[in-house]
Amino acid sequence: HLGATRALKELVPNVRWDDKSIYGVVFSYDSDRIDDILLPMMNAAYELSRDEGWGNVMTGQGSVKAAFKYICKRALGQPHVCLIPHVWRSDAVKKFFGPKNLGPNERRYKRYCRIVSAKVAMPVFLSRPDMVGMYTQFMGGGTCIVLHNVKRGMAFCPPEGES
Repeated sequence: HLGATRALKELVPNVRWDDKSIYGVVFSYDSDRIDDILLPMMNAAYELSRDEGWGNVMTGQGSVKAAFKYICKRALGQPHVCLIPHVWRSDAVKKFFGPKNLGPNERRYKRYCRIVSAKVAMPVFLSRPDMVGMYTQFMGGGTCIVLHNVKRGMAFCPPEGES
């Protein structure tokens, strides 16, 4: 599925482990521009979840609570971060999370889950970043990106009609 994402297809083949949830890629990339591939990476993870029929794609009313609970049940702890589309303004953040669930400056959900604007197409909940999600390691001019435990540690909240 990483190979199926056009933006990454030309970079490298993917490596797939037995549980169908771990992918690894190594390629040369400017580390200052690593955010530019965040959208293709998250889209690839979403496509994998959708195509494999995993239960980590949440839609409809209550999707934010369902995504949060999904991570809590499958990971070692609650979601550590939620990536939101960088184009979202304050009103969209309040509408999605519910104003009562937000911390100061609308940057925390349920007290501990950080809300981070990123180049993503939809909200993506991630469990502890040292366990799951996207990890980068700089190796002699190359960047290693590992998208791992997609099935257990990532939950997607696509807009209505995109699931």
